[in-house]
This record gives sequence, C-alpha cells and structure tokens, in this order.
Amino acid sequence: MDKTILNLLFDYRGKISYREFIAGIILLFITLGCHFSIYANHALNMVFTSRFGYEWLSSFTVYNQIMSGFSPQLIPTGFILSYSSFVLALKRMRMINGNCTLSIITGVLNFFFFASLQGLSISASFIENSTMLDMVPKALLITLAVFLVLGIIILLLLSRRGNQEEVDRPEYKEGNKLGIISYIIRLGKLMGFVAIVVLVAGVIIVIEPFIVMSLHGSFFRIFIIAACLIPVIFYIRYTAFRLNDAGVSIGWLAGILIAYVLMVALKIWMGFTACGGYHLYETFFSIALGFYLLAQFIPFLLPSKDEQPVENEQSY
Repeated sequence: MDKTILNLLFDYRGKISYREFIAGIILLFITLGCHFSIYANHALNMVFTSRFGYEWLSSFTVYNQIMSGFSPQLIPTGFILSYSSFVLALKRMRMINGNCTLSIITGVLNFFFFASLQGLSISASFIENSTMLDMVPKALLITLAVFLVLGIIILLLLSRRGNQEEVDRPEYKEGNKLGIISYIIRLGKLMGFVAIVVLVAGVIIVIEPFIVMSLHGSFFRIFIIAACLIPVIFYIRYTAFRLNDAGVSIGWLAGILIAYVLMVALKIWMGFTACGGYHLYETFFSIALGFYLLAQFIPFLLPSKDEQPVENEQSY
C-alpha cells in the first residue's frame, strides 16, 4: 500500500506543493460526492415509494429505519472533510508563508468552506418546497455564502505556485500507466468538465427555457446521453491506467462496474414495478453501495511510481 495520500490528508506535519494541495482538494470533492450519493440514493427511494401510495411510503420508512444499522458506513466522510480540509490548508500555507497563526487561520477558513458547501447544498434541496426553505434563517444562508466566497478565494491563493517555490516536475505518465497524483489531477479535470456542463445546462434551462423547447427531442436526448457517457468513459480509462501502474488486473474494475450497473438497473426496475421485494433489496443495495464507494478510494492507496512523495518536514 502507498501511504502518499494518507500522509497528504491526515499528517498535519510538514509542507506540501501546490500540485499536492490541488490533488488533496480534489480528493475532498470526491469524498463530498460520495457523501451526496448516499442522500441521492435515499431521495430515489422516496420517489419510488411515494409513487405507490402512503402505505408503501410509510412501511418503507419504518423498514429503512430498522434496517439502517445493517448498512455499514465504510467511509468516514464527515471526519475526512472536517480534518483533512484543515490539514491541507495548514500545510500549504506553511510552504507559502511559514507563519503559524496565518496557517491555522487558513486551515479554519478552508474547513468552513467545505462545511458551508454542504450546508448550502442541503438548503438548495429545499428550493422546490418554499415552506421548508422559509424555515432556514436568512442570516444563516448569508453566513454560509460568505464562508463559501472566502473559501474560494483561499483555494485560489493556495493553488498558485509561490515565487520561491520550485516548479513540480511534469505529471508522471508512462504509456498506459498513471501515478497517484497524476490520476487524481485527471479526475479533477474530469469533474471540472462535468461541473461546467451541468452549470451551463442549468443556466440555459432556467434563463432561456425556450431554447431547450426549440431543440429537437432526439437531438436533446443524444446530447444528454453523450454528456453522461463521455465522463464515464474517461473515468474508466484513467482508472485502468492507474491499475496498470499498480500492477492490478483491470478485470477487477470491469467486474465492479458491471455488478454496480446491474444492481442499479434492478433497483430501478423494482421501483417502477412496485415489486414486493423492493424493501429487502434496498438493504442489500445500500450495503453494496457502501462497498462500491469504498472501492473508488482503493486506486489512491495502491503502489505507484508517482512523482515526489508528500514532504513531512517538521515545521511549525
């Protein structure tokens, strides 16, 4: 096992380069995505169960509360987001400035950024329900927005290379292999592409809905399918390169993806057909989802020939 990422996220000592900091922030966004995927699964359950009447919804709610303890929480998302967001900014500011007080303040602001990001995301889920949204204090939303803006500024400043800092050597890539940091950076670029596509599509739908209405139905469906498939294809490609670098068979990747897709398809079919075994199947699906999310972090821990390791110099 390679401890590069464990040192990067959990060791508060030493300093890190701008590229290592960017990789760490990308990992936090990946963790945040895993956190939201669990809520997305719950939301999908509510959609299915509510379609078939109050009794179905009530029985599933009670069943889910009883069986929730059987779904293991294999990824401590709250701990990673809270602790590692502070540690990354702390070590990065040491590299840039070296002032202990300023480093701590920067770490706290970075923690507030990810905390506010979670808070605003939860608040956004209430937009369609104006009654629930009105229950959220406006001062709280303003405070979260302020921390979000400050966090973005901090991230931009810390992601820049310092004047006295050496340039990181080019990303390690040999044939069809990717090192750990290089793999993370590419995943970050992929996430950025998806974010831009979603943002642009959302703006068009909200501001200019007639543009969407004027598009031919089949063309719009092709666009949506392409926007979904392209990131998936590149994700599979990059992960295969990472496994090749670690000397792990890509058969594991194929098996995990095929099994997960089949389980999702079965879950959707059972939800639309109101299958009587949906309750029990959801328990197995939640367990499988936990292991699937855990599998997304395994490539970060596999052995690698990646570039320079995270520094652990004693600097306070």
